[in-house]
Amino acid sequence: MHPKTSLAFPVVTTLTSCVQTSLRMLEQRPTAANQVLTARYQQTLTVLTTEQPLTPEQV
Repeated sequence: MHPKTSLAFPVVTTLTSCVQTSLRMLEQRPTAANQVLTARYQQTLTVLTTEQPLTPEQV
């Protein structure tokens, strides 16, 4: 099992924005491959939004 790591707040914000943009783009072309990617991106988004990132003061 991998040790838990925390990402800096700006990194989480950037990744979250990128994943949300990718999800919007994937919704426009609902192919089987895109559905797989959508599921993976949604899992990633869940982790990014539920983990407690480090604040800039903690970095």
